Amino acid sequence: MVLVSLVLVLASGCVFKEPYPDQWDVISVVPGECPEIHGTFSDQGELDPAEIEEGLGKQFWQTTLSGSFFLEQEKADSVSHVEIIQKQTDVIRFIGWTGDNAVFDKTFSVDNNDFTCKSGFIEFVGDRECEVVEGIMACATPEAHLSRNDQRALIMKYNSRGFGLVYLIPAVVSEWHWYRFAPYQSGEAN
Repeated sequence: MVLVSLVLVLASGCVFKEPYPDQWDVISVVPGECPEIHGTFSDQGELDPAEIEEGLGKQFWQTTLSGSFFLEQEKADSVSHVEIIQKQTDVIRFIGWTGDNAVFDKTFSVDNNDFTCKSGFIEFVGDRECEVVEGIMACATPEAHLSRNDQRALIMKYNSRGFGLVYLIPAVVSEWHWYRFAPYQSGEAN
């Protein structure tokens, strides 16, 4: 019995995978192909309202496109919108704007292994980051899967997966969230 308990503790893990929000427009997926995601989108993402827990501040549930991919969150706060240029499905350029000023300009390509196309989404996998704080060691690898829904909004399925040791007890976590980035209208406030 002690051995079974030990195995259960050592194999502990959690997976939180939210389904695509019912109240959002459908994503028309073409399996195996890179979707076209070009357009200009508000930098501020909207989380599925069903995932927001009472009692936690709104800021806890917000994310930005620029913060998810390109900038430290403090710098990303000034970005109002992100332009995505995709003349070919295997090369994507992201430009972050504050008014008329470009804050960042980054190009990604399949040839450089910057992203892959899987199940109708463009998949970016970030670098693993590790941290040690007061007896806890944790490593996380972010993933962002991008597509567009039928109303032309950019949809991001974001996964933060990781592993760690909590006072020498291993733990594995994978947490998925859906974000929607509305098409940007000129003159929109950040």
